Parts: sequence; C-alpha cells; structure tokens
Amino acid sequence: MFVKLWILASHFLLLLLMLIIDLPVAIFTSRHSTQDKSICVIRLDNIGDFILWLDAAKGMRKFYHDRTLVLFVDKALSELASDIGLWDEVWPIDRRQMKLNPLYRFKMLCRVRKRGFDTAIQPTFSRELLFGDALVLATGASKRIGSVGDLSNILAWQKKISDRWYTQLIPAKQEPLMELLRNAEFLRGLGYNSFRAQCPQLPMHQHSREYSLESPYYLIFPGASDSIKKWTAASYAQLTDWLFEYSGYQGVICGAIADQVDAEKIQRYSKAPLKNLTGCTSLSELSDVIAGARLLISNDTCAVHIAAAVGTPVVCILGGGHYRRFLPYQIEQSCDIPLPMSVIHSMSCFGCNWQCCYDVLPNQSVPCVAQITVESVIEAVKPVIDSTAICKDSRSDVIE
Repeated sequence: MFVKLWILASHFLLLLLMLIIDLPVAIFTSRHSTQDKSICVIRLDNIGDFILWLDAAKGMRKFYHDRTLVLFVDKALSELASDIGLWDEVWPIDRRQMKLNPLYRFKMLCRVRKRGFDTAIQPTFSRELLFGDALVLATGASKRIGSVGDLSNILAWQKKISDRWYTQLIPAKQEPLMELLRNAEFLRGLGYNSFRAQCPQLPMHQHSREYSLESPYYLIFPGASDSIKKWTAASYAQLTDWLFEYSGYQGVICGAIADQVDAEKIQRYSKAPLKNLTGCTSLSELSDVIAGARLLISNDTCAVHIAAAVGTPVVCILGGGHYRRFLPYQIEQSCDIPLPMSVIHSMSCFGCNWQCCYDVLPNQSVPCVAQITVESVIEAVKPVIDSTAICKDSRSDVIE
C-alpha cells in the first residue's frame, strides 16, 4: 500500500514540476525566427538504444540532406555523437539534472525554445513525458513529429496529454518488433519509403593502442543496468579459464566504474591472466577497444550493440525481459559483419519487461539469466575462436 501511494505521489510531483516550469516556458518564452528550417532530433535514451538507432540516423541525415540537423542527446553520448558527424550540432542534455534540478531544467528548456526550430522530431518508440516529450513541447516548432509509441515508459494518462503536443504521430505496429525494424518503420513513416534496416556502424580511432593490449585478445563485459541481468562472476571465471586453456588469448575485462567489484571477483576466481580496464575508458575508447578484440562476451548491455556496430563477434548472455525487442537482431538488408549471438535459457515468461514473476533476492539475477550454463556459452564461443562464420543473414543466432 505504501509503495502504491509513493508511486502516485511521484507522478503528482512530476505533473506539478511540469506545470511550474515547462508550461510557462512554452507559453511565455519567445522564439527566434530562423531562415534555415532547422530540425532538432531528440534522442535521450540509453547508450545501447542510441547505437541501435544509428542506422536510421544515417538514413535521416540522407533524407534531410539540405537541412540543419541538431541532435539532443544524453551527455554521456555527446562526445561519441560528435565523433560520428551526422549532425550539424550536438546538444548534451543531463537527464539527472533535468529531473532533479529545476533551475537547470528551466534554463535548458528556455534555450531550446529560443533557438527557434522549424521542426522537432522524436523517433523514440517508448517515449518519456519528463524528457523527450517535454523537449518537443518546449521547441514550439511548427512541425512536431513523434511515434504513436507504447506505454513502456509512460502512463496512459500522461501519454494522452503529451500526444497533443505533437502535430504528427507516426503509426507503429503494436506487436513486438525488433528495434532496428522499429527505427526503420519510423523513418518510412517520415517519408523515406525505400529505407531498409541494416546493422548500425561506428567509426574507429585506434584508442585500443593506448592500453597496451596484445592481439589477439577477448573481452568480458560483466556489468548491466540492473543486477537481475548479470551472469555470475563465478560463471565468467569458469569461462575465462576455458578460454585461456583453449585459445591462449589475453583476457580483458571492460565496463564502468560500477563494474569494478564484479571485475575483481572474476579476477579472484579465475586462473587465467586478465587485464582489468573497468572504469578506465571513455565511450569512444571503449568502442575502439571492442573493435580490436577477437570476441566479446557480455551481459545484455550497450557493449553488445557497440560490438555489432564495429564488426566484432559478440556472444550475449541474454535474459527474457525484452526478448526480441533489442536482441536477437533482425535486419532487412544482408550485411558482411557478424551479428550478435544470443545464449538464452528459454522460459514461458519471456517478454515480461523485466517485471519478474519469481522472487529474486537483492543483487541476484533472474532465473532466465541464472540458469544459463557455462557449457552453453562455450558452445557459442568455440566456433568464433575457431574462426567459423557467425550468422550473417536477416536474424542472429540463438543458442538455448
């Protein structure tokens, strides 16, 4: 009961925040008129979602080749987005400050409003009222385009309100659709009818040389956005023991600062030599370290999508929360790069949106992840070590 009351209170506070800050900005802040017909593209979701969107982003750049494109992106991605070079400007947005700092929010929304964009486009399927939708409202653009979307990140009454802030909502299939196909669906809705989804690609800058990594090496990425998605450190240690004995490759552990505890556990449990780079790389550096690897083994994280985008074979230890939305890959054009290999423990509750129906202890993984065996991961890894081709057709392989 207390939890439900707290959730209701938080939604009320969210609405109050928008009434106090967002609506006055939209009503009273003047807009500058622009002659360049500039377009702001709002993409404030996580790293993996952004990487998956890059294929459609290139299509958008081609479709709007004669327009000024300004990208709004989470600040963690701003350096990488600038390196990619698809946009004329990149505006970093601090999501945390947008939520918790009213002054930051007010200043950012005023800046957006004053820029005077002709068109605002938010291609995200699972929209968020406090972030993407609010920025669309703030632009005051004559054309405000978004996806009809779903209710994954927004309540029905919130969506009913923010739907009115758009001049065009592009239709979308409501059945589950892999994200690459979803992004292509949106782009075709914009009018680029011939666009077909393929694997995204990232540029490389050889940052891996700065870390004295001896080739060939493989990467382990033990982190995840939530502990329920993590394979155990003991399982990773067993895998690295096998990898070293079978291949002799150098092992490297990568991840964020928050992943250092898991990395140290793997090093402690493993008998194989492992180099720990957790917390040592920027996002651009991480992409280049991944690009130089013979293989990546990872939980369901952004590293999987980075590996696919730089052409590195990847084996993902995949739970069922978002199964078929982000992995396995589905594309509409053939490609010459290896698509991610997913190792799963199939269960009837797949597609739960990570609302697990089982009792999961704090800092423990959900059953569909915990029950993935070391042997099944080895089965996926061994062909890569043996240089056997990974699936390159319209859907990546799955091992159960």
